[in-house]
Amino acid sequence: LRISQFEDRELKALGALAATYFRNHLSRHTPEDTVDLLSRLLEFPVLLQQPEEAKLGQQSVSMIVNQQIAVLFDDAWNNQLTLRLVIPTQTGKCLVLYPFLGAGSHFPWARILYAALFAFILMVLVSYCALVTFFRRIFKIEEAAMRIRRHDLSARVPVNGGDILSKLALAFNEMAEHIQRLIGSQKEMTHAISHELRTPIARIRFGLEMLESANSEEKRMQQLNGMDHDIQELEKLIDELLTYAVLEQGTPSLHLEMVDVDSIVSRIKREMDQTGRSIQIEHVLFHGIEEGRLAECEQRYIHRALQNLVGNAMKYAKSKVRISCIAQGGMIRVDVEDDGPGIPQDKWDTIFAPFARLDSSRTRSSGGYGLGLSIVQRIVFWHGGIVQAHRSNVLSGARFTMIWPRYQQTRVPVSKLEQLDKVTLH
Repeated sequence: LRISQFEDRELKALGALAATYFRNHLSRHTPEDTVDLLSRLLEFPVLLQQPEEAKLGQQSVSMIVNQQIAVLFDDAWNNQLTLRLVIPTQTGKCLVLYPFLGAGSHFPWARILYAALFAFILMVLVSYCALVTFFRRIFKIEEAAMRIRRHDLSARVPVNGGDILSKLALAFNEMAEHIQRLIGSQKEMTHAISHELRTPIARIRFGLEMLESANSEEKRMQQLNGMDHDIQELEKLIDELLTYAVLEQGTPSLHLEMVDVDSIVSRIKREMDQTGRSIQIEHVLFHGIEEGRLAECEQRYIHRALQNLVGNAMKYAKSKVRISCIAQGGMIRVDVEDDGPGIPQDKWDTIFAPFARLDSSRTRSSGGYGLGLSIVQRIVFWHGGIVQAHRSNVLSGARFTMIWPRYQQTRVPVSKLEQLDKVTLH
């Protein structure tokens, strides 16, 4: 028997069984006779040695003294790892047998090989399943990209889990939504621009015709002043379009700095008071610690957004516009309210679309091109915030609320910003 065919426990059990048989033989014969007989019958070495000659360890010597059989693994025979049976005799000597010879090890290499093979097969199967799932998800992203290439802008990739492919799918969906929104906005803008440009150009053409037929200096000046006014309208429209295009097509270059929001509101109030309108502007001063008035933003853009809201409110206010600021949970919130007719609730979301106008209370006669609120929305969006329209609880007219984080690295989801909008300011 080769040692490599068995584990150590199995070999020791076989050795103990054989040693018991040999010990029974010793009880009926002298040790010398037993050695002589076993040497002729067995094909492995059988020796009769003193305990010192057997080179036993302390534990094995103790077992021999107590007339117990010692079953050992060692290299005592020709430097080969061998099972050795040491059987004590009545004469004080030990019967030493080497029944299992071989250069192998008692370590279960066969079982390790089978386990390794099983682990390798299992790893291959798991890797195959993972790769199949991986490539299936990659193909879905490719399929969505091909659909977008075929002008199907509604194509999206399913997002499952939080692994790298899910993040890639989420980024792809955000890109697709941005592209869809850009193309839709460009279509709307192109249609609206053609409509908006038609009126002043028609007036300018009519003014030129009237200028040719004018028979007095007063009529010529009247037509020239009218054309100058139309040209100013075109310049204002182009300025609004360029501003909106910069904010809509990509992330603008924001020069962020800590700005006192109250100072921006005070500046806008002074600018509006200088227009000579009879509308009263009430500035509710910031309440709280001095640091709470500061917010990280692009001062030029925030000023433009607040200026648009205040200017819009003054167009429809009867007598009063109210501007208030407050800090809430790391956010800055600015409310612009008026005592005008207000905005119908079903229009609160649609008025931020480019060139959007309301038919009932806010008409073309009030001026503007319907881009002011769209510009406000894009400015607040690039600052990580939101702008919403509601009814004013104080003046009973319209209320526009801007909310954005004081620090840009602490942006929060839109749902939390909407919860802040529900807090009543005093």
